[in-house]
Amino acid sequence: MIWYILGLTLAIECLCVIGRLIFGSAEKFYKKRKLVRIHHGYVGLGLVLISFFYFNFYLVVLGWSLFLSDLVHHFIILPLWVGKTEFP
Repeated sequence: MIWYILGLTLAIECLCVIGRLIFGSAEKFYKKRKLVRIHHGYVGLGLVLISFFYFNFYLVVLGWSLFLSDLVHHFIILPLWVGKTEFP
């Protein structure tokens, strides 16, 4: 199961980086459109918590992948790319 989580984490993180290249900073994107910003790590944690009560392989893999991707993005990718974590 760990390999599925790591593979999906890598795929999600690639999508995040591509999205940042296309749309620019998330702050500008959300402020311009007046949208509420929800980190995908929070959604992932919610899915992981739900999986404790209703175990489903796909739910566990998706939840952990979203959570780990958000951590990698904010604490590895962004400090290397822009010099700050941009985490609220």
